[in-house]
Amino acid sequence: MGASLNEELWNENAERMAMQRDAEASSRFAPLLIKAYGIRRLRSICLSLCNRLEHGSFYSRTLREILSRYHGVTIGKYSYGPILNPGILPVGTIVGNYCSIGAGLVVLRRNHPFDRLSQHPFFYNSGLGYLRKDTIPSNSENPLTIGHDVWIGERVSILAGCKSVGNGAVIAAGSVVTRDVPPYTIVAGVPD
Repeated sequence: MGASLNEELWNENAERMAMQRDAEASSRFAPLLIKAYGIRRLRSICLSLCNRLEHGSFYSRTLREILSRYHGVTIGKYSYGPILNPGILPVGTIVGNYCSIGAGLVVLRRNHPFDRLSQHPFFYNSGLGYLRKDTIPSNSENPLTIGHDVWIGERVSILAGCKSVGNGAVIAAGSVVTRDVPPYTIVAGVPD
């Protein structure tokens, strides 16, 4: 009887706290911060103010809007970790709600083509001036989607062959992911 009463009280308190945090998660300065972030010299100040005014990056809606608008990355509610730092995830990446991401995540959306005569960028990267257009997909043409409630441990590398990590999946620390991870699957290790 006592345990269910405690659970009931905790649930009421947790719900009330979550509603309060959601209401405060976007400060009245959000439009100004989003616009000011467009000025490179002001970026670190804007990020610091997002954290300070909106109870940290964990809750900040403004930070998520900045990541979406200026970096082409979508991060869901209450997802946290280094993914909230601009530049960590490539353009086009989508991360669901409630994801826990460890330090040292590396997400690569392009790779040297190993099925050709040469793997040198001269033969696939138009930015070097020898080709009219790239001959391998760009970051935005090969986006990564991470579902809801995903846990990715520290020092994980997700390579271009993986296009999605399903809801509820767990990727162990130090893993190298080369293909899609189905929902509610635990993966670990480095492929041969």
